[in-house]
Amino acid sequence: IVSQEMANNTAAIREAFRSFDVCGDGYIKEDDMHKFLGDEFKTTIEKYVDVNGKDLIDYLHFANIVSQEMAKQEETQSKKTRQARVAKEAAAKEAADAAAAAATGVQGPPPGDADARRES
Repeated sequence: IVSQEMANNTAAIREAFRSFDVCGDGYIKEDDMHKFLGDEFKTTIEKYVDVNGKDLIDYLHFANIVSQEMAKQEETQSKKTRQARVAKEAAAKEAADAAAAAATGVQGPPPGDADARRES
């Protein structure tokens, strides 16, 4: 599954490069990259512009830029998923604790009062 995702990403990156390579010469002009990707990628793009001063980005640099941005997005999504899972687990524990307290007749701190719960 992972190798299939990588192959799909590689194919998508290659196709995107071809669509941005308006001259068909194997390079994308830095200005065109800014137009296509916007200012939020300005620093990233400038780091990978061809070092010979032609303000051109070849396929390898383009693939590197896109891959790094995809990895950042995946990491952000993964972090959000982990945070949601932790919050869901905390809510489930709180509900289970409240249900157990109700079943035994012991009243704990109000829901969401983590400090009071630690003290009891």
